[in-house]
Amino acid sequence: MRFSVCLIAPETYKYSHFLYDTCKYYCYTIEAAGHECCMVRNHLYSDRINIIIGAHNITDPASVEQIRNAGKYVVLQSESLRKTL
Repeated sequence: MRFSVCLIAPETYKYSHFLYDTCKYYCYTIEAAGHECCMVRNHLYSDRINIIIGAHNITDPASVEQIRNAGKYVVLQSESLRKTL
């Protein structure tokens, strides 16, 4: 199987680098299991299973549609989501 660990890191969000180690960890773990894996920033592949980290940074509805159309994907959500009143 082929995987891509994708870090969603907008230029306006200065804390994306904190997720870099998490991305590397997942990429190394997938490779250790014998699969092909690459790590990219703000890019999705149609011929790989995309593991998306940092999806909380997506603010544009067109980006959500782009993810849906890219093919198979997994959203790894490690951040707390809360509804503000």
